[in-house]
Amino acid sequence: MKLRSKKGQLPFVELNGAQIADSTFIIRQLSQHYNRDLDSHLTSQQRITSHALISMLENHTKWVFYWWRFNNAGQFIVESKTNFRQALQTRIPAGIINFVLKMKMRSKRSIVNGIGLGVHSPEEIYDFGNRDLACLRDQLGDKPYFFGEEPSLLDVVAFGVILQFQFGQGASFPPKVFIEEKCPQLVAFVERIKQRYWPDWQEMCETRDLNTHLPKPVAPPKKEDEDEKKEKETGKEDEKEGEKEKVEKDEKERDKKEGKLEESDNKFEEEKNKDEKAQEKK
Repeated sequence: MKLRSKKGQLPFVELNGAQIADSTFIIRQLSQHYNRDLDSHLTSQQRITSHALISMLENHTKWVFYWWRFNNAGQFIVESKTNFRQALQTRIPAGIINFVLKMKMRSKRSIVNGIGLGVHSPEEIYDFGNRDLACLRDQLGDKPYFFGEEPSLLDVVAFGVILQFQFGQGASFPPKVFIEEKCPQLVAFVERIKQRYWPDWQEMCETRDLNTHLPKPVAPPKKEDEDEKKEKETGKEDEKEGEKEKVEKDEKERDKKEGKLEESDNKFEEEKNKDEKAQEKK
């Protein structure tokens, strides 16, 4: 399994043998290949708004939760409840994997500093995130999706980012609290997307199976070897013989006990008769 693209990025896909990395290029290439434009129903002005908000989400908003994650690596690993051994398909002990992940995540703090966000105080960084989320909230308003009755590319990108704020960080992460308390529209939006496209969301989270909707192959019944079959049959016969011997043994013991009891009764009668005869002679 390839864990990263040739560019070192995630996510990436392979289309006709060619790797495509970065979400923007992936969506663009897949749209062209399948002749499907997610923004076909948008006006020119709506497309401009969509582009601006997507750029905000990908180049500014998401770095808020990356900053938190890189500075709280241990807490993130615990609260994400991810089985990294399963995800990486390795037998390396979980403790070693978690230690390496912590070190790797902490080493990325310089990236957030490099884009200019990480040099600010935590309160200022959280405020950046809250303001971006408020923009999304106001753009969504009371509509089911950002531009009306049908989802667009902005809905796809926003869903992925909002999820990270809601479920991908610690319970006390301020922007998470901000969403839950100040942005009920965004909370409802996430639930709407989940119900429409992932009705099995809860099951996926519990089982870590991303294809719970697909029927699982039924394993054929295991055919027993002839040797195993004979061994089982022999075992049953031995068991029956053993039970039979036990019954016979119990019967013999019972008969023996009854014989001794009868012999004892006879001796008692003989002694009694002797005593009676002795009495008569006297």
